[in-house]
Amino acid sequence: VKDNKNESLELHERIRLLSDRLGLDPSERDQFLATADGHTPSTLAKLRAELSRLQELKQQNMARFINQLRRELETWWEKCYITDEEKNAFLPYLSEVYTEEILEAHDAEVQRLQEYYTENERLFLKIKQRQEVWNKLMELEEKANDPNRLFGNRGCSLLQEEKERKRVRNELPRIEKELEDLVLQWEVEKGKPFLLGEQSVSEYIQNQWEKYKNQKEKEKKDRVFTSPKGCRRLLVRWLVS
Repeated sequence: VKDNKNESLELHERIRLLSDRLGLDPSERDQFLATADGHTPSTLAKLRAELSRLQELKQQNMARFINQLRRELETWWEKCYITDEEKNAFLPYLSEVYTEEILEAHDAEVQRLQEYYTENERLFLKIKQRQEVWNKLMELEEKANDPNRLFGNRGCSLLQEEKERKRVRNELPRIEKELEDLVLQWEVEKGKPFLLGEQSVSEYIQNQWEKYKNQKEKEKKDRVFTSPKGCRRLLVRWLVS
């Protein structure tokens, strides 16, 4: 009885999954499953027959099915911050043939990443929160560098932007500290480093700040070379030398 119950649950889940991926009407699927509730031999036979029918449909729509799995995989790549190197290492994604083996490889990879994300959801949500605040800071910095904003200063918008930039700059270190504490707790529990690709979270954050500082330095140098005052200074230095 226990085995039959487990098989019934598994068949229900597989039928739902296959039906969704094939793009079938969910109301019809749910209606069928409602008539196949339970775990009697006749119910199990009915569920097996439906699963077999869906698997045959899957074979007939192999290319569409694999492409749908690829879209799912891309979603999990983004959620799990998978690097380009890791993506390229998954060769079935680059394959131009559509076979059962390619499909199974995609299905297994989607399931692996889904489980990995679920297991570490708290960490990934904090990484996402930090990235959203970082993006907000970059957006405010870009606005601050736009000279055209000076001509549309209505309702003290420049002052409001400056307050928002200050708030985001104060919020970012707090979130980064919370994230590093979560990572440390995870690493103590698991006994291994938590990596985003080949980087630790600290390296990931540090590299973003380094790129930001380098960009600011470049912008500063560009202003020196392009401003009349900066050009005069460079000319004087050249004449003196």
